[in-house]
This record gives sequence, structure tokens and C-alpha cells, in this order.
Amino acid sequence: MTLLLVPHGPLGHWWQGSRHFHLLAHLPSDVHVHVADVRPSGLPAPKDVAAGCGTPLTLHTIRVPRTFYRRLGIKYPGPVSLFLPQLIQRKKLRALARELQPDACVLTSNHHICGFPPKSLAHRTVFDYLDLSPSFVERWYCKAATGIVGITPALVERATQYGKTAILVPNGVDLELFKPVAKDEAKVACGLDPNGPVVSLIGLTCSDDFYFIDALRLVQARQPNITVVLVGSEDRGRRIAERAYRVGLSRLVVVRPLPHHKVVPYFQASDVGLYPGNLDPYYVEASPLKIAEYLAAGAQVVTSPVNLFRGISGVWTRKPTSEDFAEGIRQALSHPQPIGDLSEFDWRTLRQRFLSFVLEAAAP
Repeated sequence: MTLLLVPHGPLGHWWQGSRHFHLLAHLPSDVHVHVADVRPSGLPAPKDVAAGCGTPLTLHTIRVPRTFYRRLGIKYPGPVSLFLPQLIQRKKLRALARELQPDACVLTSNHHICGFPPKSLAHRTVFDYLDLSPSFVERWYCKAATGIVGITPALVERATQYGKTAILVPNGVDLELFKPVAKDEAKVACGLDPNGPVVSLIGLTCSDDFYFIDALRLVQARQPNITVVLVGSEDRGRRIAERAYRVGLSRLVVVRPLPHHKVVPYFQASDVGLYPGNLDPYYVEASPLKIAEYLAAGAQVVTSPVNLFRGISGVWTRKPTSEDFAEGIRQALSHPQPIGDLSEFDWRTLRQRFLSFVLEAAAP
């Protein structure tokens, strides 16, 4: 079987820890995956996308012109601003599909980078619905697909209104890779103080008002030996750090983006992990990889409301305010809960569900 994947965005250092890397890992030997990596001109292509995957992966780099809509203050691009990248992407994807003759194609929404892909790249097309999209984007992908995979029940429900078969495959975790180790040893391995609690934000996904920094300052006022760790985007990390210094947060450690296998020890060293979103559906109806990874590593999680993780032991859901988040962090540190059952988030289980659906969609 030949499978063509069009990812959500240009592949980078995060690829080995991403959803599709895990869903496509260790597939049967007769499945060959081709990845159409659509990226703006001038952005370096990754060197080895197949490292550690266990499945043959062939990378096809498709260059499109850079867009400037975010610099112009446009939060989400419309079709006009992406006309030229879309034209180039469609031409190159059609040529790639003619060459490969894939049995199935898995699309994710990359409209924000290069517009919509061609409607037909394979006999059958599966849309992997990752994030709540604007209605015109959602409509296009759902109507173009033969079947739809949603990462949350809400996205599955939205997909069914288009009359297509839809199943739930949330984001998961490699339970073996992220298994807990002794906290003090993990902290030493990361160069952190083993004698105090570690609260971390890994990946730097958070609300733009950075209220969690004020929350941490409130917690640190009572418990000054807390170390705060930020791991991720250098630009966003710098802006968060500036806010932290402004409010007087101390014992702050900022770590640049790391390859997936090198970031695992920071999850294991964390006593509490944060997911400080807001009440926007983007956060509420998300399926954050980091929440499952924190839990698998033995950390408590303090999060703004995320429907998928409601009621799971070890997850402390709080209102997205500095006061509520501070109280959640204090409780998570002082009264940690046993971690709930994560078997439903095991990548091996999710991979089989995903592959079975794709194979069914690809059947003649």
C-alpha cells in the first residue's frame, strides 16, 4: 500500500514527536509512506524524517512562496492572500500523485500556509481534523474527504454534518518512552535543583496574555524554592521570560527547542506541568500531546478547561486566571493525585485504529 501524507505544516525538529510520526510508526512492511512537506522558500528542509520511525518514509519537499499575512495583522488568511502558494502547491502535488499513484491520501489543514490542496490526490482521501478551523476551511476539507478522523469528540461531531464517516483518534503518548523515573535524578540530569519542586511549560502553547506567569509569581511568593522551566520557541520563550522578569519571577530556566528524545527528561523532571490556554474553542476542544505526556511522565497537570481530559486523575482544571491557576498549582504540589489510566491514549492502540480506518478508506 502506498500512502501520501500532507502534514499540517513544514516538518521541523518537532516531527519525531508529532502525531503523524507516531501514527505512521512501525506499520506493516507492505505500507510505504510518502510525506509531501510543503514549506515556504528559504526554510531549510529536515535531514532525516525516518529516524526512529520503523516505517519507510520518503520525503518530498514542495517549495512555495512566503506569505506575509501575519505581518499585515491578518489572523487567519483568506483564499486571495494565498492564491500563488496554492497554485504552486496544487501543481506539484498533482505531479507527485501521478508519479506515486497512492492508494490513499491523508490530508491535514495546511491552508494557513499554502491554501487548499487538489481535491483528488488518491482513490480515497482521509482528512485528519486536528484543530478547530474556520467554517470555510472545515467545509472544504470535510467535503473533499472520503472519511474523517477527529482528535476530539467535538470535531468528530462537526465532521459528521457533512455526511461522511468520522471516527475519534485523539493525540496520544508513548507510554514506554515517557515512563516515570525518580524525580530527583531527572532534575539533576536536566541541570535543575533536585531539592525543590519543578513547574514547567514545555512547548510554550499558552494564552497570549501569559496569565500563568502571574500565577507562578503568586505561588513562588509562598514557596520560593520552586523552579520554573520553559522549553520551546526561542522567540516566544523570550517574550514569556521578559514578562517573568517584569513581575519578579525568580529561578526561571529557559531552554531552547529540543529534539523529541531530548525533551523527555524535562517532562520526567516536572512535578507539575502547565497547559494555560483560555476559553476559546481552540483550547477547550483540543487534544494536547503535552497533557498526556506530562501524565505519563508522572507529573500533575494544571490546565485551563480541556474537555478531552475532564475527570482524569492527575489533571487539575482551573479557570484561565492568575488566581485560579495559582491555587491549582499549589494544590497539585501539596496534594498530588495518582495518575489516571492512560491506556486509551497509548499510541499503539491509536495507531491501529487510525491505520484500520485508512485501509478501509483505501479499499476498492
